[in-house]
Amino acid sequence: SLYGYGYDENIEAKNIGECARRGGILDVFPTNTKNPIRIEFNGDIVTSIRYYNPTSQVSIETTNNIIIPTITKDISDVLSFTYKELFKRLGYSTVDVRLVNNTCQIDFVGPNNHHKTETINIKDISIKPDEHLTKYKQDLTAFYVVGDSLKPKEYFPNNSIYIDGHINGNIFIYDSGIAIIKHDKIKKVNKINQKRSEEYFYSYNWGDYITHVDYGIGIYRGIVKKHNKDYLKLEYANNSTIHLLAQRIDMIAPLVGTKNIKINNIGNRAWYGRKKKTKKNIQDIIADMVDVNKNRALRREVPYKKEDYLEKSLRESFPYSETGDQAAAIKDIYMDMVSPGLMDRLIIGDVGFGKTEVALRAAAKAAFSGVLVMVVVPTTILANQHYILFKNRLENFGVTVEMLSRFITQNKQKEIINNILNKQVDVLVGTHKLLGDSIPKNRLGLLIIDDEHRFGVIHKNKLLKIKKSVDVLTLTATPIPRTLQQSLLGLKTVSLINTPPVKRVPIKTQVVYQNWEFIKKIMELEINRGGQVYFLHNRIESMQFYEKKIIKLLPSTKIASAHGEMKSKSLEKIILSFFKGNIQVLITTTIIEAGLDVPNANTIIITAAHMYGLSQLYQIRGRVGRGERQGFCYLVIPKEESLTVGAIERLKTIQENTDLGSGYRISIKDLELRGAGNVFGYEQSGYVSSVGYHLYCKMFNDELNKSRGEGKNICVPKIQYFGNASFDDNYIPLSQDRLYYYQRLSAAKNKQDIDAVQEEVADRYGKPGPGTTNLYKITEIRTAYTQTLVKNILIEKDRVVLTLVDADAKTANEVSVGNLMNTLEGAGIKYMFKQLKKDSLGLEIFCDVVNGPLTMLMRNAELFYYDNNNT
Repeated sequence: SLYGYGYDENIEAKNIGECARRGGILDVFPTNTKNPIRIEFNGDIVTSIRYYNPTSQVSIETTNNIIIPTITKDISDVLSFTYKELFKRLGYSTVDVRLVNNTCQIDFVGPNNHHKTETINIKDISIKPDEHLTKYKQDLTAFYVVGDSLKPKEYFPNNSIYIDGHINGNIFIYDSGIAIIKHDKIKKVNKINQKRSEEYFYSYNWGDYITHVDYGIGIYRGIVKKHNKDYLKLEYANNSTIHLLAQRIDMIAPLVGTKNIKINNIGNRAWYGRKKKTKKNIQDIIADMVDVNKNRALRREVPYKKEDYLEKSLRESFPYSETGDQAAAIKDIYMDMVSPGLMDRLIIGDVGFGKTEVALRAAAKAAFSGVLVMVVVPTTILANQHYILFKNRLENFGVTVEMLSRFITQNKQKEIINNILNKQVDVLVGTHKLLGDSIPKNRLGLLIIDDEHRFGVIHKNKLLKIKKSVDVLTLTATPIPRTLQQSLLGLKTVSLINTPPVKRVPIKTQVVYQNWEFIKKIMELEINRGGQVYFLHNRIESMQFYEKKIIKLLPSTKIASAHGEMKSKSLEKIILSFFKGNIQVLITTTIIEAGLDVPNANTIIITAAHMYGLSQLYQIRGRVGRGERQGFCYLVIPKEESLTVGAIERLKTIQENTDLGSGYRISIKDLELRGAGNVFGYEQSGYVSSVGYHLYCKMFNDELNKSRGEGKNICVPKIQYFGNASFDDNYIPLSQDRLYYYQRLSAAKNKQDIDAVQEEVADRYGKPGPGTTNLYKITEIRTAYTQTLVKNILIEKDRVVLTLVDADAKTANEVSVGNLMNTLEGAGIKYMFKQLKKDSLGLEIFCDVVNGPLTMLMRNAELFYYDNNNT
């Protein structure tokens, strides 16, 4: 048993130190590998060893052997090489190990709260990637490799200890004979990261509200077994229930974005009416989008020049490494800008993922060609931030950047407007002031809009008018489900920035009670490492109290306050001082929420955190951790005040979702707690609430496809099969995993999709049983008979009954009934046609041992195909 080696047994092995067993498969996540290991047995014989991805649980690569070390879980054990005697003599335990300048500081706390700090000098050594480190072995008593889930390499000495975590800086040797090495300095992180798409597939927990396409809002009551199959039990009003075959799980979705929930009565017309109104709203929005999009075919008045040298020089001036997604988005934009029609591209990326740099490249390309670029943002602070960035990056290339906001005096504004008229301004950054009639727009070629959803209705309407005749680039951190993104192609082109910047680490987030001693300590820790602190307090009337309190706690620290009611000049001066690092603690309101980017500010303290919305907390937290340094977010709540259920949920969600790119989960949870607002720029909160966010998106997707003439008459057959066709509980024990794979199969469009599920399930759980094999076959039959003459399939032990769609002469001719009869007779298959209903023709086929019903159906699907979009 691996338990004796320090491993914890779970249903899945996702984290270091966990193991899991399923039949002949053992999963284990040891300390010495980047990814966990899957070992497959046949009896006592190992037949396969594979690395697998801990998130998707899918195998990545095979290996011939693996060493599974004993887990050392206590930090005192890890450091015992050097400090064993110290621990024994004084009874101390290590509580903190940190790097400060050129020293390593280790704090010890004993049973009587006796505190001791040992400081060890360190020196920097240079190691090239892939260089063998064993040459240093004679100098070392212990060798620590620090990184995120490490993979062993032959160049790590045998006495290496692997620590899952993060350090900044290079490789260090301590004079006490200890080396600490940052793993990514030796080997690039494995980029294989297959995630389960949170946008396509959902988790269902007992008691969750759901929406059913036909029956409306109900409650999920778990999985029940009936007739050798899994069914989802759904509860409706008046204690009525329906049992939904798990293979039809695509008929439901979790209910989010709806407040004051009331479950529906089965058979009540109210749900039908609600869907009808929502459908009309969607059709109106699509019509408007199509109307706006017609102008995309217009040719731009000034074609953009090809400036390869300038664009290359600008790229090289970027102080960071481009991510793959950034590079792809920039390439997309450049392609749009040289194509005949006008650009209308949406850039979607999480907070701090580098959308602004993408916009800057687009602005530069337009400015190099002599047209005016306008960058419109929702707040003065963000305008100032963009202005500084664009000016610093572009002025060396001869691009003149100006800003219009309340920070700018009236006289200066008049001067800027005059310069625009005289073609002396290339890029104009500003708030909604840019939308006014006094701003000349005759030279406008490119409009860049940041966070459009934060503008009011009046300003959105003004933006719509300007959009019609210029290139448009919109930036948003609000995720749109990927299914919708695909459908929006042609109406709005989309680029996704899903990859965080290189070396970015997740922000450590903690909910804490109000405690001034603790707050003082965390501010001192940040300041002592040369960083800056945001102290967010959103009540202007009591900010002065907090400023005095913090000055008293940290008398030698440079502290200032900033809020939206200050005079423009004073506010600008403080913000610029904070940018430059002249202020160490900024006491501020939520004016920093949109876009403030200070890489040296890596601790944020949010008072009364329970009063904020979830998305707002997420945006505010995104102000820190924007460089390589570890960011910290402290959500401060009062001890004496009891929190609402909603507040607890918000704080719990923000604390749990710290991984980079968790914006989608945050947005969906926010919809659950707060209700819906608008999606992709149009107000439709009432309609989203009435049917739920996920169903609204599905309906929008369907209507978009219909507006293009796609999928107008797609016929998906209903299948009745009385045999065993499901994932067995013993085969896939976790119900959430069974639901996940049922969703994958229900979404399958072809055999390749089904094969992918089949391979993944076999990889995770071993050889499938008969019921699972039948499930795959039934799914294959469903995909094969989609878009055929068949609308219902009844499968019994020795016969199959196919119900054909309304069979007029034209469709009968297209399907060529004569050919069908000849083929069946040629194969020796007995059949007969029968009239089932007035317009329904049935085909009964009798099966034998050789031609079983499932085999026969899979072989003969193409005989029933016809193009029903032309009927």
